[in-house]
Amino acid sequence: MNVRWYGWSVPECDEFYQQLAPYVFHTHMKDGTGSRENYQGAALGDGEIHLDYVVELLKDAGYDGVWCAEYEGPEVAGGVGYRKCLEWMQQHIG
Repeated sequence: MNVRWYGWSVPECDEFYQQLAPYVFHTHMKDGTGSRENYQGAALGDGEIHLDYVVELLKDAGYDGVWCAEYEGPEVAGGVGYRKCLEWMQQHIG
C-alpha cells in the first residue's frame, strides 16, 4: 500500500512488487484505496491492492520471513481491523 499511497497506479504496483519480490526479507502488509490525500486505510483484502498476487510472488521467490499486518483503517476500536487482517492472513497465507 505504501507504493500505491505514493501515487503509483495499482497495475504499476503489481509490476513493482514482481520486480521486488526476490529481494524481500521483511514485509508489513497494508491495504486501502487511493493515494496521498485520498488514501483510506482498510483491513487486508478490503482495499485495492492485489494482496493474493503479492503473497504468490513472495512465496514463489522463496520468502520465509515474517508476515506482518499494518492496519490504518477506520475499525480501530477493540482491535476489529487487526482481527480482520489476521483472518485474511490465515485464509490466504496459511
